[in-house]
Amino acid sequence: EEIELSTMVRSAQDTAAFTQVLAETEDFPIYGAIEFIEKPKEPILRAGKAWASSDLKAQLDLKIGDIVKIGDHSVTISAFYASVPGLSRTASALAPSILIANADMKKTGLIRAQSQIFYRIYMRTDKAELFTPETFGLHFSRDLNLRTQLSSANFADRIFDFFKVLFSSWTLLLVLLTWLTAFYVYQVWFARRTKWAAILQLFGASQFKVAGIACLQSILLSLMNISLGLLLVFLVRFIAETYLVLPM
Repeated sequence: EEIELSTMVRSAQDTAAFTQVLAETEDFPIYGAIEFIEKPKEPILRAGKAWASSDLKAQLDLKIGDIVKIGDHSVTISAFYASVPGLSRTASALAPSILIANADMKKTGLIRAQSQIFYRIYMRTDKAELFTPETFGLHFSRDLNLRTQLSSANFADRIFDFFKVLFSSWTLLLVLLTWLTAFYVYQVWFARRTKWAAILQLFGASQFKVAGIACLQSILLSLMNISLGLLLVFLVRFIAETYLVLPM
């Protein structure tokens, strides 16, 4: 179990920093490994102890054995780390972080009504495709999210499918508008060429010659509009693939 919140952490030198506080159980992490800068004497995070990130160490000028205050509770720094496995909210990902024991979080007095707190439950499993709420007999409300590697991949696939449908719809719409424009232009052109054809026949041009000239002009006009439509399609596709593709 992991509890996350963001608050001000104050050092004994009366310096403070906005920090991402993560309360962990003794089995953390169940996957991956913590990259320590200065390893603790004990590999397990005990109550009353804290592991601080290198960013927090630099901001508050911390050393091993220093005491920091989180809310109403004080803990002792026993190690520094460069990175930890797990999840982080985008809003607090740029802030320095500190790990404390799960039991210490309740003593801070920060878990109260109207507080913005995030709870996570990590479960160890070898088959991600079987990792569903029904598998463990869990019933989640819409406010809780169960995330696995498979669900994250499926979510990314759904996003890409959405953009594919969106851009395909835009492409079809552009093609349709291009053909409607070409049809309108052709109608206007044909109405004007009717008088022109009558004048040519008046001066001795045969109907076959007039029809041949009109047919050639129609083909040239159609090719121009088709080229314009294809150019718009490729332009939209280029913009979509260059600027709007989500990172995997």
